[in-house]
Amino acid sequence: MPEIPPTVRKPSRYSGTEVRRPLLPWEEARVRVLLAFPDTYEIGMSHLGILLLHEILNARPATRCERVFAPWTDYEEHLRAAGEPLLSLESGAPAGSFDVLGFSLCYELTYTNVLAMLDLAGIPLLSGDRGEAHPLVLAGGVCTLNPAPVAPFFDAMLVGDGEEAILEIVALVEERKNRGSSRRELLERLARVEGVYVPGISARVSRRVLPDLARSPLLPAPILPSMRVVHDRLSVEISRGCTRGCRFCQAGYVYRPLRERDPLVVLRYLQEEAPKTGYDEVGLLSLSAADYSCIDRLITEAMGALAPEHVSVSLPSLRLDALEENTVRQIRKVRKSGFTLAPEAGTERLRKSVNKEIRDDDVLKTAEWIFSNGWQTLKLYFMVGLPGETAEDVRAIGTLGKRVAAVARRHGKRNSVTVSVSAFVPKPHTPFQWERQLRREEVLERVNLLRDALGRERHAEVKSHSPEVSELEGVFSRGDDRLPDVILRAFRNGARFDAWTEGFRPDTWANAFRDAGVDPLEYLRERDPAASLPWDVVDAGIEREFLLSEREKARSGETTPDCRSAGCTSCGACPPGLSNITYPGRLPPAPAPGEETGKLPAHQRHVVRIVYAKEGPAKYLSGLEIQSLWGRVFRRAGLPLAYSQGFNPAPRISLSPALAVGAESDCEYLEAEFSLPVPAAEVTEKLPPHLPAGIRITGAMGVPPGSPRLSDFDLACTYLLCPVPPHTLPEGVTSDRARERLAALRASERHPMVLVRESQVSELDLKPLVSDFGVNGEGIFITILQGTGKGVRPLEAAASLLGIPFSPGTLAPRKVAAELLPRRG
Repeated sequence: MPEIPPTVRKPSRYSGTEVRRPLLPWEEARVRVLLAFPDTYEIGMSHLGILLLHEILNARPATRCERVFAPWTDYEEHLRAAGEPLLSLESGAPAGSFDVLGFSLCYELTYTNVLAMLDLAGIPLLSGDRGEAHPLVLAGGVCTLNPAPVAPFFDAMLVGDGEEAILEIVALVEERKNRGSSRRELLERLARVEGVYVPGISARVSRRVLPDLARSPLLPAPILPSMRVVHDRLSVEISRGCTRGCRFCQAGYVYRPLRERDPLVVLRYLQEEAPKTGYDEVGLLSLSAADYSCIDRLITEAMGALAPEHVSVSLPSLRLDALEENTVRQIRKVRKSGFTLAPEAGTERLRKSVNKEIRDDDVLKTAEWIFSNGWQTLKLYFMVGLPGETAEDVRAIGTLGKRVAAVARRHGKRNSVTVSVSAFVPKPHTPFQWERQLRREEVLERVNLLRDALGRERHAEVKSHSPEVSELEGVFSRGDDRLPDVILRAFRNGARFDAWTEGFRPDTWANAFRDAGVDPLEYLRERDPAASLPWDVVDAGIEREFLLSEREKARSGETTPDCRSAGCTSCGACPPGLSNITYPGRLPPAPAPGEETGKLPAHQRHVVRIVYAKEGPAKYLSGLEIQSLWGRVFRRAGLPLAYSQGFNPAPRISLSPALAVGAESDCEYLEAEFSLPVPAAEVTEKLPPHLPAGIRITGAMGVPPGSPRLSDFDLACTYLLCPVPPHTLPEGVTSDRARERLAALRASERHPMVLVRESQVSELDLKPLVSDFGVNGEGIFITILQGTGKGVRPLEAAASLLGIPFSPGTLAPRKVAAELLPRRG
């Protein structure tokens, strides 16, 4: 890493001093990916998406994934003055030396930062100017839902969820490197990947949807920054998507369907992994955490587990009409900062128009809960300029703020309310995508109107977002293919960090629009629903007719109910194979005050079936020793085994019929019950470091609830009986004799044989037990059905079938195959 001069502010942004796991060595990687976030380190490291992709890609074989963030203007100036390129954070490798450079586009006002990073990396800004040796420049994130304003800067754009798509993209990049194919051929192949839009090749693209949040990893060992980042906490995504249908909210439409993460999986992660990460706060991420099916009990259980570890729990996104008083009480136990709610509009009429049915009394009741539980600050978010808004709606924001301030004052002289106001910005793929956006002058006029309505209230203040910034955001949000030229001009004239107050240069943007011959106010106008839109190339999964219907409902003041409770609204987000995933009742209700928490009902079990080899020194372990060994191994690996009830609880482990001591096996079965969900892949990852020599896992699978258990099957086991050197097969043991004896067995009504176990003598019929028998160059093979009845050892069965006794120690049995068969009646 080059030296950072003392003139650069916050040098820890670039030093790479983090707690993180080592990566695959550079020279061993066949594909090298650089994830680029076009904002500062402290902003980018608060973004869960880049951390998820970093985890997923570094788990891929022969892949090395690093990160880079936008340098602040002082460090950019240093790099340019020193002639140094943009370097990756982990290894300090030049950004241009990677195979893939992937940008996260989470906000429209980072576009000039993208160009600055490309320029510092020595990569041509326009895709058409790049050659075969340049990295593939990708974009992902919510801004790709309208590719038009930035399409020429990217080789390809991923629209939608990236967890699975990124692996398909990287696989094609690796294949291109192996084959030596052209850049054009790679782009043509990328255009066939679901969710990937390739400018100049793709005519249309459908948003990529991850069907189940279970496919998105919970970070096992997240990177721990040394510097404080904006959201300095362990982020845990508990759900993705929302079905509330707020008509202004792009995320509520484009992230459909709703996919909750299993609360038992979340709870287990919080109990077992969160305390190990180094963070002292866990944030449960969702578009509306209070809507999560089991949120009350999840918070109660999570805080019960984390409080002794001095780890707090926060809910960054809370929908006011979904809040329960118990949730407020639980959050208060650990949450130190203020509380934030979003009524959005000042009157119940306008809230109903945007499909957010919140009464004024709901706001006041929630404020009572908040201040009575000890909070001193409450922030209320509102928008001005919503479709159908009147002057009375704007004044009502101030009036409501004054009423909430009265509640605050009643509970404490130091309590305060912040009324935060921003301009409504219409977003693509929402019912309001056709609506007009207010100009900056109109925004200021309405903010002043609500200030007058609030009056001189000592316990309340108004803060407003920059109307100039909102206007520029609106231009890019619904922009078209004339804007890349504007962005390029603004970048070349010094525009950077346009979302930052200290970085925004309105004059620079005004000159860029003027020089490009583009009127920015044209993008704020109302759109004709019959006309095509720049973002029509993206199918976000929501039917156009549904959006138009919702627009008309907004104008008539009609609401659309939540499809989770009222049934399908035919929005189009759930084609075959996709649906809402929720877990109502997965956790029991929150306990009454004083009731014990932290224990889940004993009947909730989760089963994983394991196949393992038992060989070498492990062949001398008896069945009872194997049973005991597995219990210890699971506990040592930190896996949450379920236990039986009673005075002597035992691990709930089931094994296939025990092998004779001294016998080896390639395929033993074991079923383990867990008190919390444990993915089979996690079992195969966590157990091996704790297994003794001779025990080797060869496979694992989850057993769905209600499926047959191991004890419900018979096991068809194929054994190979090999001569132990220097011995050979006994005289008379030939393949012809084995075929003859198998044919005789199949033709007979029964084949009795005598079993001697210690001093006990019994008789057994081999006919229903032996399904195959033969001799080959390796030895004798025999397939025996094992179940609940009397078992027979393979040496005994083979000797009985052949009519030839085997001397002890001359043949060694090894189970080479096993098949689970439905139990015979």
